Amino acid sequence: MTTTVRPPVAKVAGIYAALVSAYFLSEFFRISHAVIAPDLMRELSISPEGLSVLTSAFFLAFAVVQIPNGVLFDRYGPRRTMPCFILLAAGGVAVFALAPTAPWLSIGRMLMGAGCSIIFMGGLVTLARWVPTDRFALAVSALITVGAIGNLFATSPWAALVERLGWRWAIGGFGILAVLVAGLVYAVVRDAPEGHPYLQRQPETILEGLRGALAVVAIRDWRYLFAMNFVSYAVVITVLSLWAAPYLYDVHGLNTIERGNVLLVMTICMAVGNLGAGPLDRLLNTRKNIVSFGGVCTSSVHIILAFVPGLALWQITTLFALLGLFGGLIVINLAHARAILPDHLVGRGMVTMALAAFAGSAFTQIATGIIVGLFPLEADKVAEVAYRAAFAFIGATTLAATVYHRRVTDARPSDDHARVHT
Repeated sequence: MTTTVRPPVAKVAGIYAALVSAYFLSEFFRISHAVIAPDLMRELSISPEGLSVLTSAFFLAFAVVQIPNGVLFDRYGPRRTMPCFILLAAGGVAVFALAPTAPWLSIGRMLMGAGCSIIFMGGLVTLARWVPTDRFALAVSALITVGAIGNLFATSPWAALVERLGWRWAIGGFGILAVLVAGLVYAVVRDAPEGHPYLQRQPETILEGLRGALAVVAIRDWRYLFAMNFVSYAVVITVLSLWAAPYLYDVHGLNTIERGNVLLVMTICMAVGNLGAGPLDRLLNTRKNIVSFGGVCTSSVHIILAFVPGLALWQITTLFALLGLFGGLIVINLAHARAILPDHLVGRGMVTMALAAFAGSAFTQIATGIIVGLFPLEADKVAEVAYRAAFAFIGATTLAATVYHRRVTDARPSDDHARVHT
């Protein structure tokens, strides 16, 4: 049964602010290397395949650590687990900042990914207990939009800071900030409002936790939502965090600041898409169709990038902007997943969605790295045709997942509202 507890607005606002602070760091860390990727490749002799491994290390660790996260959430709560993991991320930042070689950079990225793995899902699980189900999509889209300032900072402002301080000193400062945010989360966040069933629960055994995970997988529509989440985040983040900056450098000759400016446009549009998605599902009273629309549009952008050679810089910028905008709509897939979950499976259920998103991102980054590596370099730069092949792969997989997702039963917000108020 869905809870109808209405907590004080001020309390929710304070928790929200702490969650946003943590999510800012997670968003920043996952793409903080993107703008400076060409510089890292030159300084540490990293190949395109090596860059894909470096990028995917964060997402792979993020995905693997999701496996125990659901049990941790439901047994210990986000308030205690999130600060510990954020401190782990801070340790990863220190390793990255001091890394003498590419393998050490990857180790730092893995620790950062493992540490950040709990932040977004911790926010989702916390909000699922503090916010009514019929307003969950709006709450999540607002969290993503405000937290995505981290993405925005990782573009032009980050490029300027790196130019001034150097990337090692600049990233080290964010490690210190992570320690402060860990303390803030522990001080402010609470796992559930007073009177919520979560507070009266009996802690589950490991066996019961595994049974809960199997119960999530047994839900018929889960397979379609899982498949869509496997590609829906990857379709955007693989470009934003991996290939956009090298592409802009190799094909269009953009410097660090100029690359940051293009990525800034893309991340702003992604934030707009996320923000618009929240009220859109209630306005149109559908979740399935919004996700399908976002999937078709993002796939189409990649198909254009793949099959139209010689695009001008303004055309590339526009396509990247559209990719961010339409990719932001697919956040509704998370609201769809929440709508079909009973309260006692929220932790495990939302964690499996994170597992899908980040495992899919790691897979896509490694796969496209292999594809790009199949093409010979031209004057020590990756050829445009190699990037186009990678875009074609992403577009095809996204389209396939979108078609498969069409089998899911829609979960309409009007049904949530009726269930909450009965």
